[in-house]
Amino acid sequence: MSPIQRLTIWLSVMLLCMSILCFWSWGQMQEQQRIAQITVTDQLNCQILKSEIQAIQESAQTRKPSDDMNTLVQQIQQAASNAQMPMSHVHRIRPATQRRIGQSPYLEKPTQLSLSNITLKSTVTFLHHLASLQPDLQIQSMRITEDRRNPTSDLWQVEVGLANVIYAPQASSTNHSKKH
Repeated sequence: MSPIQRLTIWLSVMLLCMSILCFWSWGQMQEQQRIAQITVTDQLNCQILKSEIQAIQESAQTRKPSDDMNTLVQQIQQAASNAQMPMSHVHRIRPATQRRIGQSPYLEKPTQLSLSNITLKSTVTFLHHLASLQPDLQIQSMRITEDRRNPTSDLWQVEVGLANVIYAPQASSTNHSKKH
């Protein structure tokens, strides 16, 4: 083999290796560019979510929690009226002491509500209207029993466990969040 042929083969092998290296580098660059675009999109989505969370927290801080029993009774009366249900079906309203939900900045104010001699349709309509009057209200439990005096009727006794969820950060968590 002549020196020119060896040089030609050597240069061809070098050119082939450099071409393979260039294509591999280009593929790596394309992959990194794709990852960078995903990261930018994720960062924008995170900023949008952060803004939404802050707006929710600010609106929760400006809203006054309905701690007052009179307010709760008025809302129950309004929901009963909207559901075209006589207040005589509301047998008992029993609020309980509010408690913190774990380590979160939220308080829960439970209330037991007893409804008597009521149809299931009226119950659902009433609870729907009550929840629309109080967006922070959660229905936590419901027990439905038949009317013992007239078991063949479509009237029921309903025990509903309700809870208002109130955004009320503890003093230490408020100071901690202001530092960041």
